[in-house]
Amino acid sequence: MKLERLLVLGCVVISVTFISCSKGDTGEQGLKGDPGESVKGEPGQNGDSAYEIAVAEGFEGTQNEWLESLNGEKGNDGNDGQDGNANVKRFDIDMSDFAGPTYTNTLAIAPQDLPDYTIFFYLKQSNGILIPVPGSLEADLYYSRIEYNEDTAEFTLKFYQTSTNTPYNVTIGKFTIFRIVAIKTPLTSKNGNENLISQLKADGIDTNDYHAVAKYFGIEE
Repeated sequence: MKLERLLVLGCVVISVTFISCSKGDTGEQGLKGDPGESVKGEPGQNGDSAYEIAVAEGFEGTQNEWLESLNGEKGNDGNDGQDGNANVKRFDIDMSDFAGPTYTNTLAIAPQDLPDYTIFFYLKQSNGILIPVPGSLEADLYYSRIEYNEDTAEFTLKFYQTSTNTPYNVTIGKFTIFRIVAIKTPLTSKNGNENLISQLKADGIDTNDYHAVAKYFGIEE
């Protein structure tokens, strides 16, 4: 009888233990609380301006004077550059009314300055093509030559028939312009003409081609 009572009590203890350890049902979620209030700090003090810092470090003067002091001193003016094409001159002479075997005029360069220049001559035909002088014209039917006097700056343009070397009469309107390109050679050059022509040749410039010469020297077309 005592043994049965102990067994019954043991079963009660085990039952209580199991019941105490079992998990109950989950309750409903509570309401969300109100957001908390943050405490805003006071604004910091403004820092000193650059001018105030400069004064603190010893600058004496007004703010405008301080601002002016920030600008550097004006530098010396540089030397004037050389004008573009200053050593190159181009002259056009109207030839639209010319007819005959010779044409005479005066170069627009002072006679005493002529030795300082290398000069190229071109004839502009009515079709706009520029032909070098001296040179052949119209499939070598005739050719041109030029002579000029350094003492007077006067020049004479002459035309000759190729087959006979006799004067050739050019018809009126055949040429519209006689173009002269004068290039001043360096004063230190003793053989200015030869040196310039050699330089042009070395640079691949054909002096018979006016457009190539104009591009090389920056001459307006």
